[in-house]
Amino acid sequence: MKSIFKKLGAFCLALTTLFAPCCGSESVESESAAPSKLLPFDEYNLETYLKPVWLGDTVYNETVMFVGQRDEQRLLYPATEIISVRSYDLKTEYKSGVDYEFDCQTNLLTLTMSTRMPYFVNKAYYPEAGQYHSASMGTGLFFKEGGLISNKQLAVTYRAKKDDTLTPPKDHSQKYSSFLNKVASGQKVKICFFGDSITVGGNASGFIDIPPYMPNFANLVTEGLKVLYSNPNIEMVNHAKGGETSLWGMRNVSLVTDENPDLVVLAWGMNDLFLGAELFKNQIREMLDSIKNACPSADILLVSSMYPNGDVAEFRMNGNYISSPLTLYEKKQEELADEYGLGIALVTTMHREMLEKKAYYSMTANNINHPSDFLIRIYAQNILFALTGKTL
Repeated sequence: MKSIFKKLGAFCLALTTLFAPCCGSESVESESAAPSKLLPFDEYNLETYLKPVWLGDTVYNETVMFVGQRDEQRLLYPATEIISVRSYDLKTEYKSGVDYEFDCQTNLLTLTMSTRMPYFVNKAYYPEAGQYHSASMGTGLFFKEGGLISNKQLAVTYRAKKDDTLTPPKDHSQKYSSFLNKVASGQKVKICFFGDSITVGGNASGFIDIPPYMPNFANLVTEGLKVLYSNPNIEMVNHAKGGETSLWGMRNVSLVTDENPDLVVLAWGMNDLFLGAELFKNQIREMLDSIKNACPSADILLVSSMYPNGDVAEFRMNGNYISSPLTLYEKKQEELADEYGLGIALVTTMHREMLEKKAYYSMTANNINHPSDFLIRIYAQNILFALTGKTL
């Protein structure tokens, strides 16, 4: 008799497990290890925003956007618990079952019919006229600088079961021992960033003056170094210029060399889409040679670019990011890194891996070629780890 009740209890427990919600804001972690302590996420916080997305059990303020009320958005990692869904400015928190639903089996967020959460209606996102680029699907595709797209996005914080979605960046710190020794010993050092509008800051919320006022990746990296090495004597200059190509960079590299920097971060590619891989490589090489000749003690780090929107017909990718010139450009930058003994932050690779799980419009702030705060953090996290091998 005892064995019968024991089997019946086990059967009931199995049924309870089968029909219990596997995730949600009230769920309990299924992992045996205790969940890590939550970092602040309801406002901009340097430690939170530089926490590598590929490490730990929590993803902070991952951006998503909905096009149409019936759109479904997948999170980057399988979520075991949704901690918070907030507006992009982090000021408004939305409720599970009231504003959104989350299916842990499919890892999809959906909107309820009574949702208060912002989203694009289809006619606004695919306009017939107005300010837009042509899209590969044969209609208009909305784009806009400023905060209009960001204000349609949401910031999701969740416990995650980390998998092999993202390839962790390589630690190139041994190549920067001279620079890092200066930083670690408290010496005054200067970093010069040089690139296009993404390096300038477009469309970081701080750059376009909207909450949560997160700075560009150059500032994130600089402030991260100050914290990692307890050294406030790190000066950052940013000579990036929006709309320019590596040809402009090659011709104006004196902006960098005149600074006599200790470290140069070169981040080009987005505006060179139609240049051709060999010419792009040669122009980066010219920059490297100029910097090495004028500032022989300066270290240099290369940064590959995020992708532009594959649905824009002018970019001729038809949504296939492998076919983008930027995929090949990153390989050319890797060749230069090997040749010159440099480190490289492989942002192109990580963005492509992210795009296998998430919609492009969930990670862009202008819907063409500028990152959301979440993707800007990916830049900063990759650069900081490639340079130092450390995390906050």
